[in-house]
Amino acid sequence: MCGTEDPLLERTKKWEEFMKENCPNIKYESYYSKGEHNFFYWNSVLEKALNFFGFYPKKDIKIQLHYYDENEKG
Repeated sequence: MCGTEDPLLERTKKWEEFMKENCPNIKYESYYSKGEHNFFYWNSVLEKALNFFGFYPKKDIKIQLHYYDENEKG
């Protein structure tokens, strides 16, 4: 998983090429979507990431992180 505006995107793609050339028997999935390497991106793909690692939340539970800004008043 990687955001298309992530500064690590090029490294991720180079790693994929390395894996294709040197480890053809290892299966993997690539997932790219719009976003940077930040809270907002990972909040949008959290459930998909958990599923990738074998964690399947109950269908009636919505997983969502909450952004805390210590500069906000309230």
